[in-house]
Amino acid sequence: MNPLCGVLAFVSHPCRREDFFIEVNMGKFIDLTGQKFGRLQVLGRDGVVGGGVSVFWFCRCDCGKIKTVSGDQLRCGGTKSCGCLQRDLTAKRFRTHGHSVGSIKTKEFQAWCGLRRRCYNRKRKDYKSYGGYGIRVCDRWLYSFENFLADMGCAPSPKHTIERIDNDGDYTPENCKWATMKEQCRNKRTNIWIEFNGKKMILGDWATELNVPKSTFYRKIRECNIQQIADKAGYSYSEDKNLI
Repeated sequence: MNPLCGVLAFVSHPCRREDFFIEVNMGKFIDLTGQKFGRLQVLGRDGVVGGGVSVFWFCRCDCGKIKTVSGDQLRCGGTKSCGCLQRDLTAKRFRTHGHSVGSIKTKEFQAWCGLRRRCYNRKRKDYKSYGGYGIRVCDRWLYSFENFLADMGCAPSPKHTIERIDNDGDYTPENCKWATMKEQCRNKRTNIWIEFNGKKMILGDWATELNVPKSTFYRKIRECNIQQIADKAGYSYSEDKNLI
């Protein structure tokens, strides 16, 4: 017979400042099944260790993980989750805007980090086209993602990225917008613009307008002017045309 059965044990518990008594009778224990402690839902009893003093319980955390916890730890609040609660609380202390948590970065946060790297990281291959070209980030955005987000808002879609309206201008609220890759391709310094029939477009757009394959258009534009290409393509001119 267990000499401890039916008696009270004097215990100094690390989770409490005061000492307390627990009943160590194997036949009398508090059934915690179904109860919830913090994020832990008690599923059932695991077993008894330590001469019948500590009863352990299978618990399911809100995150889905299963963890075995002693009844004493559950009741005193020493264990409230599988460990995810502490990680979440730690992340919350370092999170100010919700766009960067651990390795997860939103599109807006990545855009902000990217424009700063292009302008100030000399090791990047594209630095010469940005920072090396004299492009800078305005003081309002340089050290504040919150200001950048307040000025630009969230990207309209996953296909949108930050574009400078004036390619020779800095990254400022007045000179930036969200744009698709197709829109950005029309705003490169290397683009060649042609004004014809009252319209001004880049070469690629003129190829589409005249219904001529781009490779064919690029070759022909070196050999003749756009009017000759348009005539051969059967282009319908507007009444108020401005030919060059």
